[in-house]
Amino acid sequence: MSNIRSLFEASRSLDRRIEKVISFESTQNEQLKREITEYVVTDSISNSFERLLNHLDMGLGGGAHEIGVWVSGFYGSGKSSFTKYLGFALDPEQKIDDRPFLEWLQAQLKSASLKAQLGTLAKRYPATVIMVDLASAQIAGATMVEISTVLHWTVLQWAGYSKDKKVAYLQFMLEKDGKMGAFKKRIPELAKGRTWEQIQNQPLVVNQLASRLAHEFYPEIFSDALAFQKLRVDEAEKENVRVAEMLDLVRRRSGKENIIFILDEVGQYVAARDNLILNLDGLAKNIKNIGGGKVWLIATAQQTLTEDDPNARLNSAKLFKLADRFPIRVDLEASDIREICYNRLLTKRPASEKELNALFDSHGSALTHHTQLTGSRFYKAALNKDDFRKLYPFLPQHFDILLSLLGQLAKTSGGIGLRSAIKVIQDVLVDQSGLRQGQPLLADDPVGTLATTVTFYDTLRLDIQRSFKHVVDGVGRAEKSFQADSMEAKVAKTIAVLQVLEDFPISRENIAALLHPTVDALSQLEAVKTAVTNLLEEPALHLSEVDGKLRFMSEAVAEIEKMKAAITPHSRELSKTLNEKLREIFARQPEARLAGSRAVAAGVKTTVNSQAVSLIGERDPVQYVIELVSPSIYEKRRDERITDSALPSNKTSVCWLAREDSGLDRLLIDIVQCREVFNQNRNKQVDKEVSDYLNGQLQRAQTLSGELESRLRKMLAAGSLVFRSTPVAVGSLDSDINEAVGKHLEDVAQKVFVKYALAPVQVDGALAERFLKTQNLQQIASQNDPLSLVVTSAGQKKINADHPALVAIQDYLTKHGQVEGGKLLDDFYAPEFGWSKDTTRYLLAAMLVAGVIKLRIGGTDITVRGESAMEALRNNNAFKKAGVALRNSTLTPEAKLRAVQRVLEITGEQVMPLEQDISDAVQKHFPELQRSYAPLESQLKSSGLPGVQRAADLQVSLSEILKGDASDATPRLGAEPCPLVDDLLWARDVLNVFNNGIDQTVGQLRRHLAEIAALPAAGAAGDLITKTVDLRSDAEGLLARDGFFTQVPALQTVLKQLQVAVAEGCKAIASEQAALLDHEVRAIESSLSWPRLGAERQETFGWRFDALKIATPNDLNGLRQLISHQFAISTELARIREEIRILTEAHGDNPSPPPIPKADRQPATEVTLTLPKEITSVIDIEALISEFEKLREKLGDFERVIITWK
Repeated sequence: MSNIRSLFEASRSLDRRIEKVISFESTQNEQLKREITEYVVTDSISNSFERLLNHLDMGLGGGAHEIGVWVSGFYGSGKSSFTKYLGFALDPEQKIDDRPFLEWLQAQLKSASLKAQLGTLAKRYPATVIMVDLASAQIAGATMVEISTVLHWTVLQWAGYSKDKKVAYLQFMLEKDGKMGAFKKRIPELAKGRTWEQIQNQPLVVNQLASRLAHEFYPEIFSDALAFQKLRVDEAEKENVRVAEMLDLVRRRSGKENIIFILDEVGQYVAARDNLILNLDGLAKNIKNIGGGKVWLIATAQQTLTEDDPNARLNSAKLFKLADRFPIRVDLEASDIREICYNRLLTKRPASEKELNALFDSHGSALTHHTQLTGSRFYKAALNKDDFRKLYPFLPQHFDILLSLLGQLAKTSGGIGLRSAIKVIQDVLVDQSGLRQGQPLLADDPVGTLATTVTFYDTLRLDIQRSFKHVVDGVGRAEKSFQADSMEAKVAKTIAVLQVLEDFPISRENIAALLHPTVDALSQLEAVKTAVTNLLEEPALHLSEVDGKLRFMSEAVAEIEKMKAAITPHSRELSKTLNEKLREIFARQPEARLAGSRAVAAGVKTTVNSQAVSLIGERDPVQYVIELVSPSIYEKRRDERITDSALPSNKTSVCWLAREDSGLDRLLIDIVQCREVFNQNRNKQVDKEVSDYLNGQLQRAQTLSGELESRLRKMLAAGSLVFRSTPVAVGSLDSDINEAVGKHLEDVAQKVFVKYALAPVQVDGALAERFLKTQNLQQIASQNDPLSLVVTSAGQKKINADHPALVAIQDYLTKHGQVEGGKLLDDFYAPEFGWSKDTTRYLLAAMLVAGVIKLRIGGTDITVRGESAMEALRNNNAFKKAGVALRNSTLTPEAKLRAVQRVLEITGEQVMPLEQDISDAVQKHFPELQRSYAPLESQLKSSGLPGVQRAADLQVSLSEILKGDASDATPRLGAEPCPLVDDLLWARDVLNVFNNGIDQTVGQLRRHLAEIAALPAAGAAGDLITKTVDLRSDAEGLLARDGFFTQVPALQTVLKQLQVAVAEGCKAIASEQAALLDHEVRAIESSLSWPRLGAERQETFGWRFDALKIATPNDLNGLRQLISHQFAISTELARIREEIRILTEAHGDNPSPPPIPKADRQPATEVTLTLPKEITSVIDIEALISEFEKLREKLGDFERVIITWK
């Protein structure tokens, strides 16, 4: 069987030399010839050339003034070759084998018109092209200098000046004075025959020779040979002046007016420093203004002008500002790489193409299925025969993955040492770079073998290791735990490659697709699944599955993963998570309409430890109570709930029974663990991978939360709704649970509000008053009598007292006697009537006109419509304190006995069941009760506790009952339901807790709640907020309860727990603050400036450092002091740094080492130095400094020296 190598054209050897990357500095004849003859100009690249040449033609011809070009593309996309070859083609000095480079590039162009256009432009506007490889500049220097400076010195070297700054300035002087020729003649005499051009960029040689000759040519400036060496060049020059001088130099040297500067890898170079971005902005502006359209600046970058290096996110806005300086854009397309690789490396022989076509015809369908990636942005189109033939042994998706991989590696490593995509393809085939020694070559495998991610990993392992060491280490451990050629090792290598891509779904299916070994192989999915399971079960590998993605964890992430696994959620947290999701599901509250007029909303509750907990609509008349039970007891529990639902206490409740999913608890635990591990670590300083992992955990919690909602909806949809002994399957109503419960509520509401049909209208609030104002019932308008209570009898209009709604009210008053208006309105609003309160007042107005009822207002009976009646029935609030009774009704003995019992309960006085005795007792005791309870309203308001309105209403009720010598006392106190008595008993309990100091407890509790919530959400303060979330929620709930006065022990307990938490938080914040202060102080004391302060100033600053350490109590006051002190620390440290800077700048720039302790001093070194008796010039001072510098080089830190002067 033939091998893969035999498929390719013999004229293009797979083993031939292909450069790793195209470099501006590679200009040797043979190498340049090899580069340009292999250059592939795709249609996209041809279009880019044409657009750019059009801009150049217009600009250099004076038709436009924009000179900035931004060439962008992925790493290895051909940006460097595109700009390099264009630049060389426009420079008539560039030649290969004595032929202009222009002709070599034209030979690679397919379009005749483009060839002509390039030739015309090069002839019409001959240019000097100067190229700068900023990637090399970035490597060479410890820090990145401004681009304008890099370009300036590149131009100087191009013009023949030395790389040494002092020597270059000497050249300027020699040229200006006409001495350069003589200087060059002297060089061979001193350099043993070597010329100036040979030694000018050898710093060790050129400095020595330049020093001697500087003294020789300029003795008046350099008094001796050492003077030049001691010279320090530090020049401040305006950028626009320097640009003008630079352009003038190029034009003088080249004789050409047109200049093109090409800067390679600008994006990577400037993205790390915003000052570099601003400098490039200024450089481009100066070139544009000074060059007059004849000088162009072309920059290449991996980023477009809307992107930025992720490691320099803060610079994105400034980088985008370069868009104004580089308005001409060339974006090289990623898709070109396939065509380039095919033309340069993967071109097959005609017979081989037929062989591959036949192979695809036999196995293409299965191959397409087995290698299809899912959930990925990489190559979503189906594999076709043409792509298979051209790219074999690679598949289209391999190129997309490779380009993304190289781009990601370039971002994390700066592109240092990376190979181009075509070079990696060559290395995968034949390992031309020698990275896989001892391993079989893909090119030597039989035809039918496919490239896999295993070979990609082996080829790029060293590149991956630079930025993702923990990933490579994980693969190494997998190879040790299993065999090097095992499926586990192959899966590990695939995970490593895909993990670099970050956004690739590393699923078992995709791994199997990328590990497909041959065209005719069966699916690898089952083998991959087994291998993944084995890898996950090996804890030493630190392999984890996060959000469905397999990935190797670093040691730091592995520790966080252990921390997560150790989190054991409390049942309360699980219930809270479940209830939150149920609350979200029913955020749109169930609602139905009665008779098309009244909206009935239903509340939703859930059962926790046999107790119903409200999720939404706690006070709504109908309540759906969700109960999740084990499937094994579902039928039994449903029968129980059918029986229970018949009880009077459940007449407005619906039991929603559902089978609990077996994986529900595990899902809830996962959600809580993900959230908790994020909350515990979010405020800590962590590396990027840990930060990504934590964000992934938060994202996973959200994903799992979505899964939880889906499961809950499914469970509830399969459940039953039980109401008044009738079960209904939820699924029979609707597939959507929200719609299903809405439909069910329509039936429930009709049964709960069975008497709503007696008065099925929602009238406006002014109807009762308008009805009373109608003096002549003969003229009543229909809109003022929507229930047609006024009927015609014997030709006369009268109130129909037999109307079912009026009869219902009469029956109620017959049973209860006189009742307060507010009580009556509430009772008829509640089940089983459900009438609106405005409708009930309208009915009562009609009954007053009909003479059926009377109103008791201020101790006076009102039986006719008039101002008093209208005032009482005007609105619901005014009607609340009016008494309502049937006319001529008498108090029953039962009512009198109830009144007596309530007087005893309230006042402690036993009276006879006589109206006069009851009234006397009320007049005797109630004024005192009124005075005692008067402060409650203000006390409740100032403490922020519920019941303010109730206390105010109580004062009104007491005033009402005392009117008319308390003649209304017996009917009021004897009513079967008596809100006044309930209010008095409530007020007594509330007053008692206030007398016992509940206001102080509540005040402290509210201060804790407010101050903890106002803390910064970072560090130890953020931890305190997180740790007290549940406590503070409990406290808020207790304070909001109407029966708060019964919860005093619970309030005191939660206050104590908050105080303990605050005390612990104070200690943690103080410790964190002390550590931060210590770190900052050590940073200042270890700086170069600190030793130069001297012992006295150091001691002074030491006192100031000590003053920043404070002791605080471990309570709210201490917490407040610590938070405010943090600002004081930051401010004072900033002030100290500034003072140190000013002090050290005032005493020079050279730091001195700190003094050595006396006990550690070594024996002194004795030296003799010559001190001139008279100093007459700067050169004398420089000579003295030079002597000290020589001495400094000989001495180590803390060595002592004794100097003898002569």
